[in-house]
Amino acid sequence: MVPRRDWATLADVSKGSVLLCASVLLTVACATTYRDRYVEAFPGWSPSSWPGEGSSVEETLAAIAEPGSGTTSGSVLGLVVFRIEGESAQPLDPADLPPDGSATDGAPHAVVGEIECRSKRDLIRRYETRRVWYLHVDGRLVSYDHFTCGSSRFARGAPSFAELEARVQSLVANRFRHPWYYASSCPSLEYFGRGEAYLAVGRPAEAASMLAMADRFLTLDEDGSVRSASPIEWCRDPVDAGRRKLIDGIAREVRPSA
Repeated sequence: MVPRRDWATLADVSKGSVLLCASVLLTVACATTYRDRYVEAFPGWSPSSWPGEGSSVEETLAAIAEPGSGTTSGSVLGLVVFRIEGESAQPLDPADLPPDGSATDGAPHAVVGEIECRSKRDLIRRYETRRVWYLHVDGRLVSYDHFTCGSSRFARGAPSFAELEARVQSLVANRFRHPWYYASSCPSLEYFGRGEAYLAVGRPAEAASMLAMADRFLTLDEDGSVRSASPIEWCRDPVDAGRRKLIDGIAREVRPSA
């Protein structure tokens, strides 16, 4: 039991705690998002053309928002910016970066994050997470793995960016090591998408490696068609089409010119 003489002291402490909590809540409520700050600096901007070649680090941060619509919902679980200099990669808090780009000039920068998706298909609820990354060189976007809940896009830079891309992918893998991580329900499609991105910049060997990665999830017939696609069977038809397209593209790239 609290002695009577201490009641007044406790009342004062409680009053102070309430005022402190109210102050904190007001601060949070009044805080603006990075997108708000970016739009204030660049009136009229919208993320409709993002991700696109030449997007800045700051535009990437402003464009990443709550993904998902309709029967799919999602949220950004984590977001970090890395400044890459030599063998080091310095993590930066996105909240500390001004929208004008003054803090991200010079060295390459990578925006990496993790996106959580929840969806319902054929009365079955699914939970997935996506790891995203965006490599910027000279302040401009050159390569990425981009996801929203329900869609994905991939781009790769010229062969000279291969080492930087590998470093960014390693940063993503090391940063997000959650034991509850769930990959795509159609992982082969994502590998095919990456393979197409490599072909688009003349990197057929890396495209072939994506084909090999995708085939780990597939059971193939003797003619090369997809018999089954793990782990979700409804992936089979789009996976079969995607695999044939990638194989044809690799063949065109490596075929000797007449």
